[in-house]
Amino acid sequence: MNRQVHSRDKGFTLLELLVAMSIFALLSIMAYAGLDTVLDTRRILEENMDRLSEVQKSVLFISRDIRQIVDRGIRDEYGDYQPALSASSLNVGLDTPIIEFTHSGYSNPLGAKRSHLQRIAYHLKDNVLYRDSWQVLDRAQDSRPYKARLCSNVESVGFRYLDEKGEWHTQWPPVNNATGAQATGQPNGTATAGATRLPRAVEFRLKLSDWGTITRLLQLPESVT
Repeated sequence: MNRQVHSRDKGFTLLELLVAMSIFALLSIMAYAGLDTVLDTRRILEENMDRLSEVQKSVLFISRDIRQIVDRGIRDEYGDYQPALSASSLNVGLDTPIIEFTHSGYSNPLGAKRSHLQRIAYHLKDNVLYRDSWQVLDRAQDSRPYKARLCSNVESVGFRYLDEKGEWHTQWPPVNNATGAQATGQPNGTATAGATRLPRAVEFRLKLSDWGTITRLLQLPESVT
């Protein structure tokens, strides 16, 4: 009878409980550390994937737009003639277009009665690259561009332009022929004597604070519209 009572009252000692709790706490810490590492790895991977998508989208937009440049000048909101491609290295870092041009391939999914040409500009503000687009070519005073944010952490954006003689320029039209296109006074971009033609190729450099410099050399269409 006494043996049965002693067997029924027997349990864990305080030392055994402390050992068990210590082992459980150690396993919990190890499991939490592993889970935290997995979550950090997933977060870093998602951030890198988002960054990669942002950079790829920016390079894709710039490359696609430049490859579709056409020789069609416009009238700006002040009525002044602007050549088909206008760019100046002095605008880098300011809230003004680094490059502005007319390109084809303006998508029209709704079948609206409008041109397939579009005026595009790129500008850099607060280390963020923006793409500006207008719904019309020859602008009125109330014409405002649609500004699309493309890429952050951009230190600088640079363009170079290859002319027919194989010489590179940091602005377009070149300095020695800057007035040639405007002297024609042809907003439709008709090529006339002394007018500045489009460059043969455009090189752009996108310098990122985290991923270094990305360079692309793009050949422009040989046909002039």
